[in-house]
Amino acid sequence: MDEFNDGFLKFGRGERIAVISLAVAIVVLIVLGIWKPFRQETKRYGFHALDSLIVARQNALDEQAEKQVSSLPADEPHLTPFPFNPNGLPEEEWRKMGLSDRQIRTIKNYEAKGGKFYSKNDVKKLYSISDEEFAQLEPFIVIPPLNRSIYDHSNRPDYGNSKEKKEYNQPEAKPIEMVEINSADSALFVQLPKVSPYLASRIVTYRNKLGGFLNLEQLLEVKGMDSTHYQVILPYLQFQSVEAKKIDINRDDFKTLVNHPYLNYDMVKAIFKQRDSKGMIKNWSQLLTVTKNAGELNPMLESYVKF
Repeated sequence: MDEFNDGFLKFGRGERIAVISLAVAIVVLIVLGIWKPFRQETKRYGFHALDSLIVARQNALDEQAEKQVSSLPADEPHLTPFPFNPNGLPEEEWRKMGLSDRQIRTIKNYEAKGGKFYSKNDVKKLYSISDEEFAQLEPFIVIPPLNRSIYDHSNRPDYGNSKEKKEYNQPEAKPIEMVEINSADSALFVQLPKVSPYLASRIVTYRNKLGGFLNLEQLLEVKGMDSTHYQVILPYLQFQSVEAKKIDINRDDFKTLVNHPYLNYDMVKAIFKQRDSKGMIKNWSQLLTVTKNAGELNPMLESYVKF
């Protein structure tokens, strides 16, 4: 028996290596068999958790962005108002001030139903005009006194009483004030018949560029003022002689000279050529000679020029 055991337990070097290699291989296979399911489950759990973290982070960023957007102030309306009377104002005039077509339709629908603007607050009541927009328009609203209709039921306590109907007389129209053309502002001009706020603004702008009116007829030079308008407002106009603001033909810059209504670009170019090459222009006669090829000078210009 001892001989058998000794023979059985005695292995050669190659045999021992083979046995050890086999044992290691078995152990490795056993370990891999146990670890693989655990590793797969861990990996699956890891990606799931990562996805959850990404989603949560994205939701947090979205919420933060929404809060930032909601906290931003609303854009201020960008209107370009000028003095205007909202009653019967043409669509083109509303559009020039920056109102949208939708807002203009609302205003015109209101007027078509008999609506009138008796005060600035009546403009504010229009649902199509925001509070911010009204804040920009309000300083430029000019509403002459209007007569409320005798059919304004809100002012008639006996309305509907067929037995006793009182007579409601319209208040007398406020007489039109005389307007002095060299001192009046847009608000006064707009009270004249057939003078829109836009035309009133043009009159004041032209007067400033001119340096003051020297007679009533110069109003006809204002763009938009035709003979019909002029004849209608003439009874309400006054003229006080003023000393015209003069331009210095030899010292003022190019922009100042060309901005005067009685000088065009070619005339000013000829004036500067004379100033640069031959010297100062000494009198009106010489100015006529200098500018003869650039157009005919308005004789009224002589009253606005100093040499």
